[in-house]
Amino acid sequence: LGELQLEQLNVELRHRLKNTFAVIAGLVSQSARYSPDVQSFASALSGRLAAMGIAMDLVATRSFLGASLNDLVVDTLKPLVPPGASRVTIQGADGIVPGDVANALALTLHELGTNAIKYGAWSQEKGPVRISWTFDRLNDDESVFELVWDEKGGPPVSEPERRGLGSLLIDSGFPSAKVERTFSVDGVVCRITAVVKQTTTRRTRGRRTLQSI
Repeated sequence: LGELQLEQLNVELRHRLKNTFAVIAGLVSQSARYSPDVQSFASALSGRLAAMGIAMDLVATRSFLGASLNDLVVDTLKPLVPPGASRVTIQGADGIVPGDVANALALTLHELGTNAIKYGAWSQEKGPVRISWTFDRLNDDESVFELVWDEKGGPPVSEPERRGLGSLLIDSGFPSAKVERTFSVDGVVCRITAVVKQTTTRRTRGRRTLQSI
């Protein structure tokens, strides 16, 4: 049984490495295309690769079965959240999301956080971001997953006139998901809805802030 499990892990590892290198190649190409200079290219690419690395590490610690959603959100945003009280709050039932979802979500959260720093709530001294999600089970293996990113207290925002790579990653980077973004004087709201495979869900609801991280 031990040898069989090891072989299965090796097969999964080879599959994930192949997919990861394909995603990295795409990020390098697209980041170069949308960057005005080498410094911008290096900065954007390093942040996106770091977000991918966080997702990969969380998935690997669970023998490639998936990543804790709560840990994924916290660890991805940790380098981005500005200092101060209650700059971000997360709320939702923790659950295990598969590796492809974890990777896409980490990139999406990274882009949303980067935009908040540049243009949104985190560009101001006290603007908060609230991230909440729900899982509604469809059957034994699948759930409808909905995550909402809600910014307040930033400058008035409007829909960008042109779509950069960050917008493309937010709007199209999550597999088989419906992504809706609204721009108003109150701030950006991004709603992501998808059907995900979910083998394990902890039904306890939690609330965490990153103000002390």
